[in-house]
Amino acid sequence: MAVKLRRAEPTDGEFIFLMMYEAVFWDKADTDRPPVEEMLNQDEVLPRYTTGWGRDSDEGMIAEEDGRAVGAAWFRLYTAAQPAYGFVAEGIPEIAIGLPPEERGRGTGTALLKALLDRAKVLDYRTLCLSAHRDNPAMGLYEKFGFEPLELDEEGYWTMKKDLRTH
Repeated sequence: MAVKLRRAEPTDGEFIFLMMYEAVFWDKADTDRPPVEEMLNQDEVLPRYTTGWGRDSDEGMIAEEDGRAVGAAWFRLYTAAQPAYGFVAEGIPEIAIGLPPEERGRGTGTALLKALLDRAKVLDYRTLCLSAHRDNPAMGLYEKFGFEPLELDEEGYWTMKKDLRTH
């Protein structure tokens, strides 16, 4: 059965949290990952991506297959006082995408990102940003959709931004 997309709702917060776990630990085998409930203790920034999901400015897409959620892409606004990892400026949403390993490489991430970009345009955003490790295979997806690298941090994470008016 084909993957279907729908807009995320406030009740999707727990699933979005689980997909954040997949996004954070994209390069770790199950045996090398901390328990999911410990993810929020990794640092002070990670909780900002999912805590209190469903704020007025939160937007996301959920991929479903056979009635089961299999992936998510979302964005949130952050402040200069409490930025997330890919923060560029206030008023520019930062996106995140999470897929479990078995869902990767099937086109689901591409569909989620396209739908999220389309939604951002409808909401009249001009720019989106993100943070991704230089070794993350999703870097090719981000570049394909026009995200441009801005800054590489000391841990190998790129802050990237996309001008929504160019595509």
